[in-house]
Amino acid sequence: ITPNELADIFKELEDMGADNISLVTPTHFVPYLVSTFEIYKPKIPVVYNTGSYEKIDTLKRIDPYINIYLPDMKFYSPALSKRYLGKEDYFDYASEAIAFMAQKPLLMTSEGKMLSGCIVRHLVMPLGTGDSKKLLRWFKNTLPKDTYLSLMSQYTPFGKIENFPELSRKITPREYNAVVNEAFALGIENVFLQERDSSNKAYIPSWD
Repeated sequence: ITPNELADIFKELEDMGADNISLVTPTHFVPYLVSTFEIYKPKIPVVYNTGSYEKIDTLKRIDPYINIYLPDMKFYSPALSKRYLGKEDYFDYASEAIAFMAQKPLLMTSEGKMLSGCIVRHLVMPLGTGDSKKLLRWFKNTLPKDTYLSLMSQYTPFGKIENFPELSRKITPREYNAVVNEAFALGIENVFLQERDSSNKAYIPSWD
């Protein structure tokens, strides 16, 4: 679709009562999104939902049109990043990108709905509590105090993981609680937690 058509879709979603416009994995579309926002900037918050393997120059291009950043912070360890993402330098790029995104000022409604800000998501992985704790220390020592953290427990074994035997199970309550307790011990205040039943194949779309 063209930028003009996408602008019309944004308007249609607004008219239907959408709370926000969420751009999921949008990095490779940034030039077209900028053209779209130059045609029409939604009156509702625009969310940039990313895995965080981003270049700052790209973020600077789209930043004037974004209200809320929703980045993943996946791994601290270069070894884990290389094993699961194929990118040994993931943290180098992601940490710089998230530090940029976390500068978005926090603005909430009186009902607690976010209108502007940054929520960093981290998925706790099997055997990954040590790496998660390092990420939490980075989060605490690097990002503004009003940055939100979402600790997710939803890892679900799925797909072709025969070569990754450690991924053949869900995380345990002990693993998740160890990371949650570390966040509280560090004094991280704005934390979203996730119910254990979120780890369920029922939430995985039937990809066609």
